[in-house]
Amino acid sequence: MTDVDDRRTSPIRHGQTWTEQDFADVMQAVRQDCTLEEVAEAVGRSVNGLRNQLRRMLPADERHLPADVVLMRIRQLNRNGDYDWLAAMAEQPTPEWQLRWEADQRSRAALLENARVVGVGALPDDHLMALAKATLDCRDPLPSDLAEVMAKELSERGLTAALADHARERLDGILARILRQEPQIRWQDESGDLPPFGYDEPPYVAAGGRHPWA
Repeated sequence: MTDVDDRRTSPIRHGQTWTEQDFADVMQAVRQDCTLEEVAEAVGRSVNGLRNQLRRMLPADERHLPADVVLMRIRQLNRNGDYDWLAAMAEQPTPEWQLRWEADQRSRAALLENARVVGVGALPDDHLMALAKATLDCRDPLPSDLAEVMAKELSERGLTAALADHARERLDGILARILRQEPQIRWQDESGDLPPFGYDEPPYVAAGGRHPWA
């Protein structure tokens, strides 16, 4: 046995609040290579109660370790005799939401990097602009990750101003049609399907292929 504080002869202090001195006694016993049972006896606690408290002496990001390896891990941390267990106990675990946010940020960074090699980032400027212009006429919103990649590429290549000019021209054309009160007639091709949005000269079936107001 060891010369640790002779609490092994004291009654089990089950249910009593753990004090800083209790943890200091635990570390003293750990430094003397006591077994888990010997440490528990030295501080007058049950083995199960000791296991629960030992986790608190680990760094916050290691408190998930299985109970049967916690004592061994504390010994490893203290192999040079300078483990600051008080500082470790003061650490607060990272909130779950922050862990998810950090994982999402890493995923997005990987996505953007990959897009430069095989995705949108690999397109030449004229192809990227053609794709961006096509999205202006798209009825459904782009997936958020694709929109983020495109926005980043357009910005880094200095193409956002050109795209904004194109968008203004499209808007001016729409406003001009509205102000002239031109009829908005939906048309179909011979197959009966509606064409992609944005065609300016559709073959109107009802008008024999001509605009009804031409």
